[in-house]
Amino acid sequence: FVINGVRYQLAEKYRMVKIVGKGTYGEVIAASDFVHGGTFAIKKLGQFLRHPKVALLALREIKLMSEIGNHPCLMGFHELQRPLDYEHFEDLYIIQPLMETDLCRIIHSKESLSDDQVQYFLYQMLCGIHYLHSADVLHRDLKPSNILVNSDCRIKICDFGLARHANDRDLAEGLSEYVVTRWYRAPELLLANAYTKAIDMWSIGCIFAELLGRRIMFPGTSYVDQLKVIVDIVGTPTTFSFCDNPVARRYAGRQFLIQSQQVPKVDWAQVFPEANPDGLDLLDRLLQFDPAKRMTAAEALEHPYVSQWRDSQLEQPCHADVATKLTQFDYAQMSYDPQTLKDLLYQEVMKAQQQPQQP
Repeated sequence: FVINGVRYQLAEKYRMVKIVGKGTYGEVIAASDFVHGGTFAIKKLGQFLRHPKVALLALREIKLMSEIGNHPCLMGFHELQRPLDYEHFEDLYIIQPLMETDLCRIIHSKESLSDDQVQYFLYQMLCGIHYLHSADVLHRDLKPSNILVNSDCRIKICDFGLARHANDRDLAEGLSEYVVTRWYRAPELLLANAYTKAIDMWSIGCIFAELLGRRIMFPGTSYVDQLKVIVDIVGTPTTFSFCDNPVARRYAGRQFLIQSQQVPKVDWAQVFPEANPDGLDLLDRLLQFDPAKRMTAAEALEHPYVSQWRDSQLEQPCHADVATKLTQFDYAQMSYDPQTLKDLLYQEVMKAQQQPQQP
């Protein structure tokens, strides 16, 4: 069938239901499997050899999903459509469980949210990121639209195209500009060229604050303005040790901090006067300017605010074998050569045919 001029050549068992949105790779459609049952989201990356950078994002995402997609709070794939053969392999179809909405839509809707719902959303995000971090993988692009939600309040974190292994050289040697939507960027991303898992925890803190206030917490208009709106709330840091790298790209940002007057920290109870005090305590620990003082995912799971939702199965770390496989995959240094990408993508698609399908 053809949608908005784009031809979809899917297995006969799939029937188009509707267009559900637009993703990194183009239109995302919902299709039902009339043989086995179920409705799925289908993303098509057409003519991927013409778009090697997008194909690289897809390869990273598929590689990660194939290893970590079985965690209930992380989005995996149901299947990757098998091409006729290598020669005809030009389009990539990623078929995933269909979720009903995302946190961005919920936050900016008129639907009320109870404190229990906020706790449960946050708890599941922490479980998913704890699993990723236990494999030494950084998501690097956490934001409300990447937290998919069903009507039972269960979530799945999606979009792993920017994810990297913590040992990748580019994390320590050079900051990629293409990382984390500005409003969810940790201060160290604005100040230095090295970063850690703590950037994901800052992003979770921003999403948590957005759930509490139903508004974007730090809506900066540039990277220096982003620092300003952060400092206006969390105060001026007492130390700059985490951004002392002499080749830091964000020199102007550091100058802004050094030259500006000391700004006191705002009491979170003034920002969110009706919020649960335990929640505000956790929020404060997530939105620490200094990444070394920021709570880790494992620590946050121990916080009283999420205690009623504790589930040992959800909190399991990544299996050591999976972590080893992820370590061996070089996310940062891969060639953009189209033929290499085709070979690697074809290998992943064929490997996926041997894996059990995620419902």
